[in-house]
Amino acid sequence: MGARYSSQKLTLCRAAYEFDAVLRQECGPLLCGIDEAGRGPLAGPVVAAAVILPPELADAPFFDSKQMTENQRNDAFDLICNVAIAFAVGIVEAAEIDRLNILQATYLAMRKALFTLSVHPSIVLVDGTNLPGIPYVQRKLIHGDALSQSIAAASILAKVTRDEWMMQADKQYPSYGFAKHVGYGTREHLKALQEIGPSPIHRMTFRPVLEAAKGARVFANIDKQSGHARMEAGQSAEYIAFLYLQQKGYHLIERNWRRSIGELDLIMQADDALVFVEVRSIKGGSSNDLLQAAESVTAEKRQHIRRLATLFIEEHTDYHDVEYRFDVVAVTWTVKQAQQPVVEHYIAAFN
Repeated sequence: MGARYSSQKLTLCRAAYEFDAVLRQECGPLLCGIDEAGRGPLAGPVVAAAVILPPELADAPFFDSKQMTENQRNDAFDLICNVAIAFAVGIVEAAEIDRLNILQATYLAMRKALFTLSVHPSIVLVDGTNLPGIPYVQRKLIHGDALSQSIAAASILAKVTRDEWMMQADKQYPSYGFAKHVGYGTREHLKALQEIGPSPIHRMTFRPVLEAAKGARVFANIDKQSGHARMEAGQSAEYIAFLYLQQKGYHLIERNWRRSIGELDLIMQADDALVFVEVRSIKGGSSNDLLQAAESVTAEKRQHIRRLATLFIEEHTDYHDVEYRFDVVAVTWTVKQAQQPVVEHYIAAFN
């Protein structure tokens, strides 16, 4: 392997292997370690991994992924994928985190990973928590990624998978610096949020995103910026619409809900009604501009939204008997100076 390891770290790796070896004798050979990466960031998914290792890896350099260099993690990742009896990852993206909260989203990612394994474990070791909703004997281990080889391997899989996910996100949304901070709330990241607002992969219910987005500005030269920058302005409009509706008592169900035929901007719950929200962003500043933004939802676009809404309801049995409607939220940005946008909400804008 290309990466180098200190003797101290190799000693820790051997101790973690021996810890698992004792548990295999007590509980059975198929010991499954579970760990997650990405509970704290402001953007991107939470990723969990489940790993069942063979019993003969006494010298494998697996330990807490946060204490490893990138090269060490990548080498270990490849080794785990080559030698593991079974492994799987579970990914829960930002919109689902916003809907569930980060703790429940973490549990969901862990269960996704565990239930995707090709074999059933003898016992499940979970880093730092008890995992509800699983039919296996489990044991919570505080600082498990330092104690157990299996959990350490899971931490490596989760960390490398999430970092790669964020590298790809950086290509799609280069203004935020995801390649450097992988979604954590660095000064650079918060500055970008304040200037251009959140992207679709930001966690809108996280307070730093919420506070930064409230002060987001889109400046007068927006029409001279690149297509990507205009897309970021549109994403800011979606976030402003979300904040506005949230303050009115609406609850988020889905954001940027996608299927092969297209995407719904926001799906909200208002009292007993399901609300499909189309967000329109326009450069201007007058009431006529707001009206134009709302009326820009053409008959063809309305039909498209109806088709997506039908798909959503078909896939979610809980909403089969719930009344629903189509709202439009128009967000107008002032182009003469940087200031908060004007928002207008058109309830039941079309049938």
